Amino acid sequence: MKIMSKAELYSSPILERIIREIPPEEFQRTGKRMRLAALINDAMIAKGWGIKDFAQAMGKKPSLIARWLSGAHNFTADTLFDIERVLNMHIFLPNEELQEFFRSIGKSDSLQPETKPVENVSSMNLNEDSKPYNKV
Repeated sequence: MKIMSKAELYSSPILERIIREIPPEEFQRTGKRMRLAALINDAMIAKGWGIKDFAQAMGKKPSLIARWLSGAHNFTADTLFDIERVLNMHIFLPNEELQEFFRSIGKSDSLQPETKPVENVSSMNLNEDSKPYNKV
């Protein structure tokens, strides 16, 4: 029998309505940020580091690290590269490795973004003023 947390047990019509009102893109983005925070936290634990240790190694304040680990922070690419270096971990994996990881945890479609077909440029109706280049 699975033990459920208080958050999993609690439900209310208001909470359900609020969650339904979150645009799918934002919901997915938040989930990815939370997974990223968990990945960073796991790497800290593997090194035996707490927030203060990691903050010192990164040259940051512990309050910023806590914000990173909240799952709500929007990282810059440079910060993520620094985190990889300091924690000796990979956040960015080649697509094949990511696909294999998601398959191993039963989420084989997790990396399949919703895509829209791109219109063939030759079929676009562009007049001279709207072309994306200047004539020489």
